Amino acid sequence: MTKPEPRPRPREMRLSRKAQMQRGEAVFIPGADHTGSATQVVVERHLWDAQGNTKHDLDRQKFIDEVWKKRSKEQ
Repeated sequence: MTKPEPRPRPREMRLSRKAQMQRGEAVFIPGADHTGSATQVVVERHLWDAQGNTKHDLDRQKFIDEVWKKRSKEQ
């Protein structure tokens, strides 16, 4: 059985290579950030539907607070 992997992301690969060269250790796990991306999209849609705001209308900490609120409601 084969499982298709998402295409590697050049930025993440460069960062892991840089860390490996500087510290001698790094772990790059392709596809590990997909859950975070999906969560961000869900929260952005919720913000737009509920308040008419985008993530750019909030500062970083307020957006992160919204992510945690949405996450805690879903569990």
